[in-house]
Amino acid sequence: FIFTVLPAALVTDTAPDLLISLVIVVCVISPDTLKIALLNVRSLKNHFADIQVDNCLLRSDILALSETWFPKQDFHAPELQGYQGHHIMSGQGKGVSLFIRETHPLLNSPRIINLNYLQILKAELPNFTLILVYRSPSRNSHSELADQLLELMPTDGSVIVLGDINLHPKENNNHYASFINRMASNGLSQIIDKPTHKDGNILDHVY
Repeated sequence: FIFTVLPAALVTDTAPDLLISLVIVVCVISPDTLKIALLNVRSLKNHFADIQVDNCLLRSDILALSETWFPKQDFHAPELQGYQGHHIMSGQGKGVSLFIRETHPLLNSPRIINLNYLQILKAELPNFTLILVYRSPSRNSHSELADQLLELMPTDGSVIVLGDINLHPKENNNHYASFINRMASNGLSQIIDKPTHKDGNILDHVY
């Protein structure tokens, strides 16, 4: 995997409230290269038009979005041309969406875990498994998140876990260390080492 953290192209005068960092993950899966973008979108409904014209994001094969803020009921998620959309709708401040280019079909329907404080979407592609996470910072659920993720791990093949985990090294507790050590003991290493938030915190993880 090759990754970089860079200023999000979406952060413009027309969308000033978006998170200032965009994580781009480039996966080299011989013979092809797959590009994944991870972004805290802070309301996909409000910023969908920005995504539709953002050349940086649209060069990605997979868009992994957190804090989509889709209503829980009676809402039809927008469609992004050339992509298949998969969503967990959990209300304001929560939710995740995966937009996967139509040239990369899933092996089966995504696995979904939708709790009030935690959303997990597992997508199985031919060459690897992708697991997208949003964890609310309002609850000490780091141990439960680790339990859920490890239960979702495939028995073989490559796996990528990524998302807005809301755990960072500057916390005055051991939750960050406990979580990443638990993941590392199962062969999953946190590769983001630069801030993904304007306050200098590493809230978005990639394993």
